Order: sequence, then structure tokens, then C-alpha cells
Amino acid sequence: MKQYISLVIFVGILGFVTSLAFVGMDLLFSDRIDANENAALYQAILSHNDASFTSSTMFDVFSSEIVVEDFVVNGQDVKLYIDSQTNNISFVFGIFSESGYIADIVGVLTIENDFKTIVDITILQQGETPGLGGKVVLREFLDQFVGLQFDDTQEFPIVVGPIEATANAANEVDQISGATNTSSSFQRILTESYFIYRDLWESIGQ
Repeated sequence: MKQYISLVIFVGILGFVTSLAFVGMDLLFSDRIDANENAALYQAILSHNDASFTSSTMFDVFSSEIVVEDFVVNGQDVKLYIDSQTNNISFVFGIFSESGYIADIVGVLTIENDFKTIVDITILQQGETPGLGGKVVLREFLDQFVGLQFDDTQEFPIVVGPIEATANAANEVDQISGATNTSSSFQRILTESYFIYRDLWESIGQ
């Protein structure tokens, strides 16, 4: 009986010490763990703003140059990332109700302080058909957006579709060849995200 009680006490103490150790590690390293999980996002935002950084300095540069504004949209935590050097604003799109044709398409878009002119765009996650909708990650497609302006007077402030032979409008890009459905989904994702983040930007008096 004494051996049983001693074993119970030993297991209880061991469990307490182990739990305490895990809690302590979480408190000590939670910021770094979160940062590592967001490495691709941080890299995209800094690159969009032409920041100088290396893999070893990226987190420190991000912390010193990027101001983060937190919001809650429909119970979901979202953020605006404002570069203190360029005043550009970045946000993650594709995290609301809209998704890609096959799977979610999630990316980061950086826009000028006018909240209209696109600086750069990077895809962080996608699961579209390889060789077709999967081309959504290619610079050949994404570079079309650089310098375009969202036109919030239209149903689709950025139009992703077949472009006529005439000069493109300031808010039009050519769709992905052979992937009309992915292109349409991408257009909807940008539209939904843009209007949500624009309202958030205006809510902080910008």
C-alpha cells in the first residue's frame, strides 16, 4: 500500500514538474514560435517594401519596421501591416468566405497608402490544378497586378479576365490561360478581401 501511495505521489510530482516546464517553455518561446510560423508572410511583406534583411535578421527587421494593426472580423483575427519606412499597407487575402476553384488561395498583397495602387502580391498557399490554376503562384501572372489600381466604384475593383486587344484598363489583368474558374475565383477573393480591409483602414482614420 505504501509503495502504491509513493508511486502516485511520484507520478503526480513528475506530471506537475513536466507541465510547469512546458508552460515555462511556451512563455519563453511563444513569440519566436509564432514568428517562425509566419516566416513566409514576414518575408513577403518585407520584400514587397524592398527592406534589407537576411534569414537571421528578418524577424528583427520586421519588428522594427512593420506596425501591426489588429482587428476582429466575424470572430476572426485579422491584421493590417503598415511599413513605417514606405507607409505601404499589407494584408492577407483569401481567409474569409471565398476560396479558390479547387482549394483555398491565400496570399499577401501590399498596397500604397492611397489604398488603391498595388505594390506587389505573393501567394502563400494554394491547391489549384498543377499546370493550370496552379499558375496562380507564378510571377508571370502576379506581376500583372503591380502598379494597377483598385477601382472601388465597380463590382470587381480588380478585373481578372480575357483582355481585349486594346489597351488594358488600370484595373485589369489577363486571366490564367486554361484556368478560367481559378481566375474568376481569384477575382472574387481579391474583391471580398479588398473591401473588408479598405473599411478597416478607414476605421482607423486613414
